Amino acid sequence: MRRSSWIGYIIVIAVVVALGLNAYIQEKRQMGEETQYIRFHVIANSDSSEDQELKLRVRNVLLERFRDEFEKIDSVEDSRKLIKENLREIENIALKEVRRSGKMYRVQAQLGNFSFPTKAHGNLVLPAGQYEALRVVIGEGGGANWWCVMFPPLCFVDITH
Repeated sequence: MRRSSWIGYIIVIAVVVALGLNAYIQEKRQMGEETQYIRFHVIANSDSSEDQELKLRVRNVLLERFRDEFEKIDSVEDSRKLIKENLREIENIALKEVRRSGKMYRVQAQLGNFSFPTKAHGNLVLPAGQYEALRVVIGEGGGANWWCVMFPPLCFVDITH
């Protein structure tokens, strides 16, 4: 299949997911419920190209490992519980990838509230502020970061495409 065909499929899937999420959020707002989010945040040791590539590999192995479980979750409470129950495993998986790359960086995973700038995610705009997040810090955590929305499970759509 040609590359342009794949790009077309990816765009269609992204639009469908964005419209579905937007409908979900609007429904919650009409019912007087605010949508809660949990972000997934991976911070590189430094801005070197090697550390930035490592950050993305850590992201990939974690998303791959937890994809099936998070795609089935439909509440922020269940998402929070799954993260808390697996913090040690999250650290171990990330550390294994760091060691596989030949680095001796430490890895720290934590669930907490952290500051984020305004960010658009398709049709969804999350204003700057404090958000609950699973944060994975590699080494000194002095490099550029990557993040997505873990609940609702947008990360798993992002990583697929």
